Amino acid sequence: MSQGTLYRFVSKIILRCLKKKTNKDDLVYRWWRMNRKVNSPDEWAQVPKTSDLVLFYRFYGLILAGRSADEAAHSLGKHKSYIFRRIDKLEEHLGLLRDDDRLLDRQQGRIIRRTEAGDAMHRKVLKLLQFANTLSENRNEMLVIGATNFVITYLLPGIFVADARFFEDFPRVDLTFQEGEWWDLLAGVKTATMEFAIGPAVPPSSEYETEPLLDMRRTLIFHRGHRRLASPKGKPAFRLEQLAEETLFVLPDSVQPDFPMHKIPKPTAGKGRRIVLPNYAEMRVWVRQGLGVAIHHDRGVLPDDSGTVQSIDLSGELGTTPVYMYFRRGKTNSLHSKAANRFCELVRARLGS
Repeated sequence: MSQGTLYRFVSKIILRCLKKKTNKDDLVYRWWRMNRKVNSPDEWAQVPKTSDLVLFYRFYGLILAGRSADEAAHSLGKHKSYIFRRIDKLEEHLGLLRDDDRLLDRQQGRIIRRTEAGDAMHRKVLKLLQFANTLSENRNEMLVIGATNFVITYLLPGIFVADARFFEDFPRVDLTFQEGEWWDLLAGVKTATMEFAIGPAVPPSSEYETEPLLDMRRTLIFHRGHRRLASPKGKPAFRLEQLAEETLFVLPDSVQPDFPMHKIPKPTAGKGRRIVLPNYAEMRVWVRQGLGVAIHHDRGVLPDDSGTVQSIDLSGELGTTPVYMYFRRGKTNSLHSKAANRFCELVRARLGS
């Protein structure tokens, strides 16, 4: 692993830990614990920059090898005064303000002698880099894909059922599917914490790009034992007005802003009711228990339904639900890795209408 790659890897870990602030298993905490105890979140602002640690480690190593300050700075492509200023900042972070505690004993731009504090810090940074190198060698590449509950439950499994070669072609790649509503997914895409995301139609913006993926027909799902809807002779006669006397499971309005709820009749007093559930998967579970009916989609089919759940196509009355892919601006066809681009193409090929 090159020094530049190692530096970037350590930087990402420290930045991630700074955001979490209290994750004691992260790299920067392990390093910081060797130096002082962090008593409050405010003290994380005092954690040294990775660039200062690595610069000190490389510079001090050259001093240990017998180089002068000028020779060491020249080897690193930096001016000596710049390196001394960064070491001053590192000492400030570490609270090494007394002359006998400094990392290097220096006066007027000259190094007088090494110090015990400098030797100890050099060993500690070496442990940090060795630990980071071990993590880097043992870890797989991680792809983070965002999607709604419906997409993760009903659509994405079919990709791997139809084509299992992705993991054969990329054995050192792991996948994380992060569930969220459309606003969560857009936040993940814009902040680059997700490669891309899959969800419903969203408002246009200059901060991200969207790409149509497929249209799903809206359907009414119900238990096969439903006394009015179940029909052993084929498609039952159905009108939307009948929903006024049903227990209808619906999603929160914020989750499906494009759903034509105005076309659904209001429940009849004493007969019909509305029950709001958080996602499509839970709606289907309640329907399988015979507790009511729900507006679902034609792609929302699970292998274990075993005929328990039946459906009626309502796309003529309620239309379709479009599904989109979300990307960061300018990243529609150029994700960060070959594996990310391959999985994106797999989604298009297997799910695209």
